[in-house]
Amino acid sequence: MISFSLVDVKSINSTISRSTLSETVLDSLSDLILECEGLLRPVVLKRTGPESYTVVDGHLEYYAAVRAQEKNPRKGEMVNAFVIAPKNEEIILKQTELLKSFAESKPNQGVKDSPVQAPIQPNQESRQDLPVQTSIQPDLEARFTNIEVRIETRLNELKAEYSQNLQRIEEMLDQKVEERLKDIESRNPKPAPLLESLNNLELPSSQLFSQLRNAGINKNIIENIIKERNITPFEPFINFEDVINRIDKLGDKTMIKMIDGWQR
Repeated sequence: MISFSLVDVKSINSTISRSTLSETVLDSLSDLILECEGLLRPVVLKRTGPESYTVVDGHLEYYAAVRAQEKNPRKGEMVNAFVIAPKNEEIILKQTELLKSFAESKPNQGVKDSPVQAPIQPNQESRQDLPVQTSIQPDLEARFTNIEVRIETRLNELKAEYSQNLQRIEEMLDQKVEERLKDIESRNPKPAPLLESLNNLELPSSQLFSQLRNAGINKNIIENIIKERNITPFEPFINFEDVINRIDKLGDKTMIKMIDGWQR
């Protein structure tokens, strides 16, 4: 019926004007929101769109959250709220109206058989309220700190797992490529036709370019190969690994693609 959520302050609207509320109260409450990192009495909201809400109850708390967001956009970005489902809107509105009317009535109205109590002197009331007020903030701070520590710990664990998995994948890929190259070279005791062609300076560059393009090799890599062949004196390529080391931007996967495409 009611879901507890953290809602972006900017996505909320109120039907009550901010000017009807005391800026002094809003300012004081906004400081407490930032200090406690949340509201002790969440705002009651109704969804008006995929990412938009309107205040059903708690207009003072909402505008205090707006003021907190103005003071500190990062810490005051979200506000804790109860979001009511559309089908339950009528009964929730009845509940909020009843609570409002009770709060505005006499203190003892609606209380059955309440015992008569002696009036509390102002100084006694202050002393009785003080433990409640001072005990709430440390408890909230401890809970939020605990949540932050747990989130940070889990994030660090996920980062470590990701790094380990990435390293394992890279090692497996390198091993597979190396095995593929060795397999190709082992099946050709003599220099492969591609290696012979790369070392054959009598083969016109235009013909080499055309054949490599037909094999699906990038134009820039082919130009780098031709550039290497034009170096004087030209040192023949020893093997495919030597080709990879000497040709700029040529990697293991492209080398395998070049070999397979050339042999077709």
